[in-house]
Amino acid sequence: MSRKVLEVRPNGPGEVVKWSSFRQGLFESMSNVSRFTRLTTCLTDAVSTMWKICVEMDPSCERVVHKANGLFSTYFRLAFIGTDFCVEAERSLAYGLNPELSSNYRVLLTVTSESAELVEAIIERYVQLVPDPLRIAGGQTVPK
Repeated sequence: MSRKVLEVRPNGPGEVVKWSSFRQGLFESMSNVSRFTRLTTCLTDAVSTMWKICVEMDPSCERVVHKANGLFSTYFRLAFIGTDFCVEAERSLAYGLNPELSSNYRVLLTVTSESAELVEAIIERYVQLVPDPLRIAGGQTVPK
């Protein structure tokens, strides 16, 4: 079993979904009502980019919400489950008090697979798409 953890500071909002649907494990685009009431969840660009990579690697990949954020909590944890891999994504407010700014979040992306080559391929593809360096657990830095 091979596993790598990336710590990422998002740069933008990424996909925005209806919070009420997200709590139920669904990824429904926000409606005019949810936009007006601001009952939405921003997945951040880091999470949205990793989802796109997972679908590239396995078109049958599924998204599963393990813990949705709440009205008073910004933390969430979800997983992208492919045939030969799993990527867990955790988002938490870490760098400021304003939850409206994506750059105030810290995202941990844990890539796991039986194949070390597949883990490296997913990370390599992520590094190609994300402009900022990433920290891999253990203090190493991956250049752009």
